[in-house]
Amino acid sequence: MRVLDIQSSPRRESSDSSKLTKAFLESCLHYGSSIVVDTLNVRDEHLPEFDYGAIGAKYKAIKNEAMTEMETKVWDQIQSLIQRFQKADCIVLGTPMWNFGLPYKLKQLIDLVAQRNFLFSYDGKQYCPLLNVGKAVVVYTRGSRFLERYSHPTFAI
Repeated sequence: MRVLDIQSSPRRESSDSSKLTKAFLESCLHYGSSIVVDTLNVRDEHLPEFDYGAIGAKYKAIKNEAMTEMETKVWDQIQSLIQRFQKADCIVLGTPMWNFGLPYKLKQLIDLVAQRNFLFSYDGKQYCPLLNVGKAVVVYTRGSRFLERYSHPTFAI
């Protein structure tokens, strides 16, 4: 089983969301050794900007038009990120509350990968998911204190 572990806290290992997702994954690994974890930390990933060039590449890809070298490079980066989602059997997402919402780097990742005909489809009337992810776990924290005695969940993927 492939697990995509998405970490979005700028506090890294000091963050409660990181500690909780790590404890969850360690518990899962304890019960199932065939788990392969792909950790995607939005702070370390060097995500491309979803700017004029990226949007141009997106529309050229939709229309099967030739791209410039820069557009090809950014579209390849986006496709690489999308493939990590497509390969996952399960997604574990750890995120802190950030100004009453999501951290901007997590939002950037969502903007990059949520592409029509890759993670979802739209036929003009309705949206349909294209991911084959059986389960997703979201750990959403806010300013708090992590207590070690609660760090060993008994959940299994």
